Amino acid sequence: FPQPALPPASPIASPIAMGCCGSSPVIGTLEVPQGIEQLLGQKKEVASKSIADNVEAWGVMSRSFGGTASTAPEGTTDWILGPTLREKWDDPRRRAMLDWMMKVEWSCCLARGGFALGARKEDGSLGAVVVVLPYEKGIPSDL
Repeated sequence: FPQPALPPASPIASPIAMGCCGSSPVIGTLEVPQGIEQLLGQKKEVASKSIADNVEAWGVMSRSFGGTASTAPEGTTDWILGPTLREKWDDPRRRAMLDWMMKVEWSCCLARGGFALGARKEDGSLGAVVVVLPYEKGIPSDL
C-alpha cells in the first residue's frame, strides 16, 4: 500500500548522496537539535567496522527491545524468542540473540542509506537510539 511522502522541510527529504563507488547511499550530515547526535549515515562505512564502533548504540537498542524484570520488552520480542527465552531476562542466550538482531538492524540501516540518532544522558552515556530507513519510493520488494 502507498507510503506517506516526506514533508519538504524534512532533513531526509533532501537528495541522498551516493557513497564511495556508488555502491550504497548515505544520507549525509543532518541538522539535529542540541542533545541529539547523528550516529550513522554521515559517510560510507563498512558494516563490521560500524558495528564495532557503535557497540554502545546497538547495546542500548538491544536492552530496549529485550526488556528487563522491571520494564517490558518490545511487543514482539518474546514471541520472536519463543517460550524457551520468554521473560528470561538474565539468560545469556536471550542477550546474545537480541545483540545479534540489533546488529542486523544496524547493518540493514547502513546498507540501505538510513541513519541513526542518539541522545545522551547527563552522565554522558547513550540513553536512547532511533534507527531510520527512509523508503521514499515505498518498501522494497526484496525485504
